Amino acid sequence: MVDKWLAIQALRRPDGTVERVRALLEHPAFDLRVPNRVYALMRNFAAGNPRHFHAPDGGAIAWWRR
Repeated sequence: MVDKWLAIQALRRPDGTVERVRALLEHPAFDLRVPNRVYALMRNFAAGNPRHFHAPDGGAIAWWRR
């Protein structure tokens, strides 16, 4: 259920989604050592949310490359 919730958060369309995804990296339910959690949040954001990931300001891609 947590993976689904993270995926939904990553695929959101409203403004502020990039900040939301960044904040979720610190959420207690997210664990970088659990591959499914990483896929649910990061992969869905990068592959499934082009509006925010490829925004004209380039902020999400710059953050991703760090």
